[in-house]
Formats: sequence, C-alpha cells, structure tokens
Amino acid sequence: MICSLRDTGVKARICLPVVTAVVLVVLSCTSEAERKQARIRAKTNAVQEIMARAYQGVASVQTVERRVVVRLEELIPDFAICIPLPPEVNGQKIVEIGYRPKPGEIIERQGQKYIIYYDPPADNFGAYAWTTKIQTVAKTPVEPQESLLISFADLPADTLDSYRGSSGIFDLNSNEVALAADEAVGTDTLLLRQVRRIFEYVEKTVLVKRSKELASASNVLKRGYGSAEEKTIALSALLRQKGFPTRLVATRKERLVQLCLPPYGWLTIDPVDGSLFVGGSVILQCQADFQNFLYRGWDKGISIRRNGSWMRPNDMPKIRVNEKIGMTK
Repeated sequence: MICSLRDTGVKARICLPVVTAVVLVVLSCTSEAERKQARIRAKTNAVQEIMARAYQGVASVQTVERRVVVRLEELIPDFAICIPLPPEVNGQKIVEIGYRPKPGEIIERQGQKYIIYYDPPADNFGAYAWTTKIQTVAKTPVEPQESLLISFADLPADTLDSYRGSSGIFDLNSNEVALAADEAVGTDTLLLRQVRRIFEYVEKTVLVKRSKELASASNVLKRGYGSAEEKTIALSALLRQKGFPTRLVATRKERLVQLCLPPYGWLTIDPVDGSLFVGGSVILQCQADFQNFLYRGWDKGISIRRNGSWMRPNDMPKIRVNEKIGMTK
C-alpha cells in the first residue's frame, strides 16, 4: 500500500498502523538474526580457545615412506596407478614431501590428496614411492560442552552434503539402520548423550569377528557381528542417521570414526571407551565415505586403472603389487 499526503484521514489512519507494524517486524527480525550471530560468535570464540590449548600439546615429527612395486604379466591398456597421500587434518601437518618418480598429477577430494602416475611401467615393472615428514600432536582428550554446541545447520552446505550422505554401504535408507538408530537414541535430545548412546549400542550389539567379504551397515546390524572395519561403518551409519557428519579415518593399525561437532570441529571417537580426542597416530587416509571416488575400500592401499575403470589390485589376477609403509621418529 502506497500512502500520500493527499490520502484521506481514514486511509491515513489505516496506513500508519500497517507501516508501523511492518517496520517493527523488520526490526525484530534483524535484531533476532543479529542476536543469533552474536551467540554463535561467542560460542565459537570460547571453543576456539579450548581447541587451541588442545593443539598445543606435545608434538612430534615422524618420517613416513610408502613404497609400491607393481609387476604386470601383460601390458595393461590405459594403465594408471593412484596412491593416497596423508591428509592435513586434526593437528596433523605435512612438513615436507617428495616423490619418486614425479607424479603425473596430484588431485584432492574432501581434504584427501592422491598422486596419479599415468605412464605404463617399463618392461611391465614399476616402482613408486613418496616420503614425507609429518608433525602430529599427541592424543589429547576433548570434553565438549552441550551448552557450547551450535546447530548443524550452521555448518557449510558441502560439509553436510559430503559427510552425512548414505554412500551405499552406510545403508541410511534401510529399516535396520533407521530402527537401530532410533533404538539407540530413544527419546534423548541432547547431542552428546546421543553420541554416547549410539557408541554403547554398537558396542553391545556388534561382536568383533573377522569376515570374508565387507558387509554393509544394515547387514552388520542384522547379523550382529563384523570386522573392526565393519563395526566402524555401522557406528558411522547410526551417527549419520541421526544427523551427525562423520568421516572414516585409517591409521596404520586402526580404522576410526571422526564426527563433526560444531564449533569444536572434527573429533575422533576412541574405539575403546567412546571418549573424544584430537591428535594421536598418523592418519594415512581420511574420507567422507567408504566408497571413495576410485574404488570401494577406504582401508585398501592403491587402485589401478585398466580400460578406463579403476580397480583394486586384488581384483586383477594378472597384477602383483607389493606395498610397504615405513615410519620412523
């Protein structure tokens, strides 16, 4: 409604309250948005101080070398080999890195880097390696406070899309995962208690037992047992089902789950007692999903391209691959 000075008194009396109401609504909305941002800033600043102290713990530098030797029984058309590199996450810093030979390309996806060699091995034999110095922080417990958490909705959209997706093996749309998540959490609405209850539920219902083939989260929950990797996938699936962003982490000896608790960031779940920590062992791989962009298997070492398709060496009988990861202080 547009009001002019020539409007009648009746129109003026009607117009003035409407305009006043609109202005008050706008001011109210603006001030509420400002108050929300102020609350987020205050919580974020408080948590940043807490996390800064956590990352000031005892640091060490380790030299890590990964060597891959490939022998082919016959020349592979469209040959390429992809080798993951340690990511820079959770207080883990790459001090320096070198390659032998120089890679054809280095790519990055969701914080994880990969080197790719495109040239076929000479005489059906190829040797590839990288050596890096990595600075890590000692394992440091973190005890988040519920009152300092902020909404997942305030996380970047790409974080929500990448780290809360189903990604096939998590089976978020299956009845088994949905029912298990509901049973684990019950009516609890506090986020930190939900994490604790989900961890305890997986501990109680999934027995660690080796299996020949890697099963999805729904199958692991249905049969009640799984390998350490499968148990990790089940834990990640239930957390994602309840809206927690998670990612899968591989060290030399363990497969772990990290979850994002804003504004604390990424925290690792201790597989023994469910506590949360940062730092610790050198992280060799860190992925949003189990089904990475090359092949299925975040705990597998490398992938090889043949006729345009990326495959695990295990699935290619005419290829022999020897891998070794060495670590020194």
